[in-house]
Amino acid sequence: VKDSNGNNALGVARKQRNNSRREKKTWNEIIQLLIDSLPDGDDKTLAIQQNNVHLLFQAAKSENVSIEDTQKLLALGLAINTIKDPVNNQYLLHVSVLAGNATVVALLLEHGADFRIQNKEGQIVLDVAKKQRREGRSRISMEKWNEIIQLLIDALPDGDEKTLAIQQEKIDMFSY
Repeated sequence: VKDSNGNNALGVARKQRNNSRREKKTWNEIIQLLIDSLPDGDDKTLAIQQNNVHLLFQAAKSENVSIEDTQKLLALGLAINTIKDPVNNQYLLHVSVLAGNATVVALLLEHGADFRIQNKEGQIVLDVAKKQRREGRSRISMEKWNEIIQLLIDALPDGDEKTLAIQQEKIDMFSY
């Protein structure tokens, strides 16, 4: 059964989750019930994958993220280096950095997130975090930006690039 716009119940629930003031947890539960009711097959597999990707982006943007739930999602083996947020066309690691979510940044790095992936402006996440800290236009504290930047520097492999990043960070810290 579809509505006048051609959306089935799952599609309507997804739209409502994105546009509603109702708590996202309630919509996530409704969506999970609808997915569980699908017959086994490709449609159900696709719906599960799409939902898991959405939940990861939701965690990346959330201040009250469940570490355990996020770890379970990451353990599913989703291609975290290739999925983008359909709203702003940003990679998962970039989204979590822009949200100032150090917890999810750390979890993504632990699960193999590629910190060298460039966003649509050609910036890697370390550049994004430094720019956000420098411009100070977000609600994220200087301490949180410093924590995220340190996580990203620590993720660099030992060598000249890491040494340079550490030196640049020391210089940047003196300018604040």
